Formats: sequence, C-alpha cells, structure tokens
Amino acid sequence: MKSTWTMMKSFLDNTNLYLNLNYYQLNSDYYVWINYESQTFETILLGGTIDLEVFLKDYASKTMVKRELTEGGLKRSEVVEMSRQKYLQEQSISFNFCYNHSYIPEFFIITRYDENNNLTEDVENIRKCEIVFEPTYDYYISGGVIEVLDFTTREEIKNLEISIIGNPDVPRTNGGSVPVASRRKINKDGKVDVYSSALMPLKYIEGFNYNKIKIIITNTESINKEIQIILKTYAF
Repeated sequence: MKSTWTMMKSFLDNTNLYLNLNYYQLNSDYYVWINYESQTFETILLGGTIDLEVFLKDYASKTMVKRELTEGGLKRSEVVEMSRQKYLQEQSISFNFCYNHSYIPEFFIITRYDENNNLTEDVENIRKCEIVFEPTYDYYISGGVIEVLDFTTREEIKNLEISIIGNPDVPRTNGGSVPVASRRKINKDGKVDVYSSALMPLKYIEGFNYNKIKIIITNTESINKEIQIILKTYAF
C-alpha cells in the first residue's frame, strides 16, 4: 500500500514498532516499508531530501533487517542482518515441570500455574509452566529444541503441549503477541523443534519488552519430568 514518510514516521513514533520497519538502498534512493498485521505500507525516499536525512539519522539504525540493493553490471540483492559482528551462542535451561533446580540461567524466568491459571508452586496442582527468555541484547533465533529428558514411554508425555509467543507483552493489534507455535505435541522422541524461520530478529530497547519470547508448556496433570530448552541465538 502506497504511503508517505510523514504517515509512516507518525505510526512508528506512536507505536514504537521499529521491528516492523525495513528498507532497500539503491544508489542514493531508499525504498522503505512497514509490515503491520497483513498490510505493507511503502514509500520511496529520494537522495538529498530532508525526509531521507531524518530516516538515516533517527530511524535506519532501529530497523530489524537492513537490506541493500547494489548494482554491478547486473542488479543483485544482498541481505545484511543487523550487523556483520553477529555471533552464535547457545542459551539453555533445564528444570522440572514441577520445580526449579538451584540455578536458573541469566535472562530466564519460570512461573507455574494451576488449572485455573493461578500462580502456584503446589506440585500436585501444576498444569502449566511459562518460561520467559528476555536478554539485554539484540538477537534472533537460528534454531533450537524443547525436550523431555526422562520419559520411558510415549504414553507418559502424550498430553504435553508447547506454545511459543513472540513479543507477548504487546497486544496483537499493535504487532505483538505473535504465535510462533501453538499447542504443538511432543514427538515420539520427546522433542519439539524451534524453527529458525518462525522468529524474526528481536531488538532490545531498554524500557520495552520487544525481544521477549514466552514458551508455554501445559499438561492435563502435574508431571514430574525433566525438561530442557536449548535456543541457538545470533546476538549482535
């Protein structure tokens, strides 16, 4: 949908949804667009204009994925993801569905709920575990796995379900609460894979929760099982 930079800038300033902003560069001009819900708002900023100067100064550095279109005989497209200094690191946590171990890794928080969605640590009444991962840096998920470590038969874990929500503190109408996985069953090997294509880059902005993801594990009854979450993240 054709738009103007004035309208797009107003949208960004009012919602802080900089993670929805993208651009292509072709010579001195910039093609800029915002993905929001099922719509795309787009405009072209011409080289040498005040609008482009404002975009480069105040907005370009906040985009999630920067794309440059270059010319060299034939046009070719290159994708540059946030920074050339990105690096891969593995974030993991192990815990029991019913209780925490003595050590909870940095950036992870676990809460448990009963069947009425009330907070509880009563091991007999736990029906849901919520695991929040919220680091203090920009990152994206390149893959991962959620695994039950100590089961003997598929019957023991057949009712376990996994959901993953990106940016859960922001309402869906404002571009957040993105359902990455919804009530996925544990497979016969006791695992659920986290796919790299499911989660977009997540930018840390102090005071906001844009880079938070929530993993929800539910069961029809309390289950004394060890669970491990491994997230392979690119940080930059």
